[in-house]
Amino acid sequence: MRLAYAPDIVVYHQHALQPMSFCRQHFNHGRGAHYFRRARAQNAGLRLEPLMFYRRLLGYPFLALQGPRALTTAALLAMAQIATGFGFICEAITGTSIRSTEAAGRTGERAV
Repeated sequence: MRLAYAPDIVVYHQHALQPMSFCRQHFNHGRGAHYFRRARAQNAGLRLEPLMFYRRLLGYPFLALQGPRALTTAALLAMAQIATGFGFICEAITGTSIRSTEAAGRTGERAV
């Protein structure tokens, strides 16, 4: 598809998610991240974030927030990262491309 820059467009990404839909959304982000990382690896080699990134990510709510809100935010961040990682790994193992899945959906066939 064609991508265009539109500086006047504003998009809000606030979704009312339940725990399962939250995990599903991040799982699908991980699936897409697999293809992004794979395409990027062709130019610069596959590189994932170091473990320190995740330590800082999960520790940040305790620096910026207080009480139960910090714990809830850290738990949601952890759950999001686990679901994203799981989606990434599942996509890498199955090898099903997003394009073939979308094409199959349009034709009613099953993607291989």
